[in-house]
Amino acid sequence: MSKKFVTILIMGVTGSGKTTVAKLLSQKINAFLVEADDYHSKK
Repeated sequence: MSKKFVTILIMGVTGSGKTTVAKLLSQKINAFLVEADDYHSKK
């Protein structure tokens, strides 16, 4: 049996509200959120 995963990628310019939209969407559809900013340096 195969498991099915859906990936939603939210892209946009700095300050456009990507994180806000992603958090709201993940709560609405009960999904796991991976925030890219957590995976690169703060420089």
